[in-house]
Amino acid sequence: RRSSAIATHFSSFRGPSFDGKTVLRSAGGGDAGFHRYYENWSGHSCHFDSVMLARAIDSAPNRAKAYIIVLTKPITSSESDVILPAGAERNSHHYSATKHGEKKVVQFVPKIYEEMRGCAVYEHPSGTSALSLDTAIALRDTIRAMDLKQGVPVFCFYPGTTTTAGCVNALRNLYNKKLKQELASHGVKNKPRTLESILGILLLLLLLLPCG
Repeated sequence: RRSSAIATHFSSFRGPSFDGKTVLRSAGGGDAGFHRYYENWSGHSCHFDSVMLARAIDSAPNRAKAYIIVLTKPITSSESDVILPAGAERNSHHYSATKHGEKKVVQFVPKIYEEMRGCAVYEHPSGTSALSLDTAIALRDTIRAMDLKQGVPVFCFYPGTTTTAGCVNALRNLYNKKLKQELASHGVKNKPRTLESILGILLLLLLLLPCG
């Protein structure tokens, strides 16, 4: 919320996913559940999930004109080395049979994810001329991660859209138009991020993570 008062173009988030904790806890039955290794780190006392991120964006003083939150890197079963059995040593990293012992193989339904990304746009997205190149790149990076890492959109807002798929397509078209416009005008596909855009990325990560 505080980052929205500083960033004028966008805020971008990238961090671990904490969605689906109940799926993990119940997957093994009773006390034989699971957790992603980072969920039992002493440094991750705030399990910041997609609902909390969406709530933070929606309640920020500088209201986002559009935003998207995605989960990437699907985990379909406890065979993943991201998954540890209940009772694993605190502050452990990836699963090791030597360190953590045998682990029951269970399919997760629904699947869970390892990474969460998000991008909130504070510029008015009425046309390519109103969208900065940095914002277009930030949107592209979030949606491209979803495309390349078998991700799913969990929250998406864009004026005039009524479905998640329609919202994602609208944002995809918006950044593509801007990048094509920039390429036609300057013959470049990218440019170094400005200080303001870097702050937009870092501030949401640093300021939103604490709960409370």
